Amino acid sequence: MTWEEIQIATLQKIFVSTSTTLVSDDTTIPYINSMPQAANEALQILSTAGKFIIKSYEITQDGTDTGLVQKYDLETLTSDFYSLGNNKIILNDGEIYRATTNYTVEGKGIIVLDSLLVGTWTVYYNAYPQTITKDTAGSTVLALDKEVAALVPLYMASELYKDDELSTATMWRNEFEVARELLVNPNTMAIEVSSSFEGW
Repeated sequence: MTWEEIQIATLQKIFVSTSTTLVSDDTTIPYINSMPQAANEALQILSTAGKFIIKSYEITQDGTDTGLVQKYDLETLTSDFYSLGNNKIILNDGEIYRATTNYTVEGKGIIVLDSLLVGTWTVYYNAYPQTITKDTAGSTVLALDKEVAALVPLYMASELYKDDELSTATMWRNEFEVARELLVNPNTMAIEVSSSFEGW
């Protein structure tokens, strides 16, 4: 889903519109200008609360490193590291390609390997979402699962419309929270959400 598609979907909710183009006029511009902040809030909530963006980083050792161990800090090596979570680390040593436990973790995301080990470790991690700004191109594709991307306009509309009509904005926010809960816990019944969201 592109940034422009998310913007259009948000305006469709606010204006009960079926327009498939992003209309910028005196009515819509105040909402469009406020969209990046609302979008970033939604992306942070969705990608750090159970429905993660999973990326990978490769670490290669040839066995000639000095010292007993080598430490690799993913917060330094990547620009979007959030957590390791329960993701696996895959080892390719030239003979096998399999999940491995032949490593330790320090702190939030420091991978510690024996310096003498040879191979390439593919470390899967949970990533922070990309940041939306006023300069983000409409054609930018957001790195989100489809079911996650579909919730972003719902959150954005609830945030942008709460000063206009709180009851409608609250309804959208409640729908967002129920859908997010189902994404995180798909095998459980959705929790009942209060009809008045206390965050506002």
